[in-house]
Amino acid sequence: MGAYPAGASACGAEQMLGDVWEWTTSPLRPWPGFVPMVYERYSQPFFGGDYRVLRGGSWAVEPAILRPSFRNWDHPYRRQIFAGVRLAWDI
Repeated sequence: MGAYPAGASACGAEQMLGDVWEWTTSPLRPWPGFVPMVYERYSQPFFGGDYRVLRGGSWAVEPAILRPSFRNWDHPYRRQIFAGVRLAWDI
């Protein structure tokens, strides 16, 4: 705990960011109002396939993009991308 202090949440939970990319169940789709970035072929060709959304970032990414709102994508079967899942329950 405490390895990445900026990963703490507002309620005080630690390590909420910076360990692994977090898989979501969401397929990669453009959000409403999406406009491709300068490198159009970086995002648009991946929509509609079997890519799933990843959130946050792992210890292996640049700090500038390490935030809960950062969206990335990959195939769910890939193992070399430092990704995992967050398990949570109500207490």
